[in-house]
Amino acid sequence: YVEVFDHTLTYHTTSDTFSSTSFRSLGKLEKELHSTHFARCHSGYLVNLAFVSGYEKSEVFLDEHTSLPLSRIYSKSFLDQLLAYWRNTAI
Repeated sequence: YVEVFDHTLTYHTTSDTFSSTSFRSLGKLEKELHSTHFARCHSGYLVNLAFVSGYEKSEVFLDEHTSLPLSRIYSKSFLDQLLAYWRNTAI
């Protein structure tokens, strides 16, 4: 997932975490990743849908140690994208 804080993007991968050295908006990154499996769950987070294990009303779970907030503003769009992703990747 990618998070923004103080205009700095921080990328969280399965093996590492690193921050961008240039100031870039999460909105621009979201547009660039539009055709991939990233979706916005909160004003400060973009999530790779392949790593979402579940969700509740106000929370997205990535694993047993990591959860991110799910805001009311983004919840419908995020859940629509997540459910479509799960439908298209179901075995």
